[in-house]
Amino acid sequence: MTQPVRRQSGTAYRNVAVVVKTRGIRGEVVVTSTTGLPFAVPEGTLVHLTPPPLRGIRKARVEYVDEGYPSSLVKFHGVDDIDTASTLVGRTVLVHRDDYPDDDGRPDLIGRSVHCIERGPLGSIIEEFQAGSANFVWTVEGPFGEVLIPVVDEVVLDIPEDPSQPISVRLPYGLIADEPERGFGDEVPVEDDSV
Repeated sequence: MTQPVRRQSGTAYRNVAVVVKTRGIRGEVVVTSTTGLPFAVPEGTLVHLTPPPLRGIRKARVEYVDEGYPSSLVKFHGVDDIDTASTLVGRTVLVHRDDYPDDDGRPDLIGRSVHCIERGPLGSIIEEFQAGSANFVWTVEGPFGEVLIPVVDEVVLDIPEDPSQPISVRLPYGLIADEPERGFGDEVPVEDDSV
């Protein structure tokens, strides 16, 4: 099965990293990749830092990158001391899709509908991300609210090549908020499409 990387719908920007801590006194920060790939943003690229503060740095150019995986050391232009760098900790790094290499070979499944064989339509994929170094997760928005679906063979049953066809999944119990409590081993009622 093809594994997706973090992508977001409805935007020209790609979420590529999170600033996790400062490093040194010259304004360098450590970022952790959210794409499943090293932080491959070229020097001089304009990035947006979210959530944006009322005052302070909202965007900056990459001055240099000391690449690593999953974390890299990054220096942003205009961030020249530890105090300024500390205001970036916890913020997400967004890059315009045209400025970021997207050659991971994985399909972009954003917007694809997802259908659970036991619960029916779950909604559409609005985001894909890697959960640590383990597996990928889809965020699906629909009638059950926001549902996080692990992208593993036991859960994702079929991803049709035709994007108009829904992705078929079998969700384990507990992934949908406010789902009625069941006992261990209880069966989930299956929809009867023959009626």
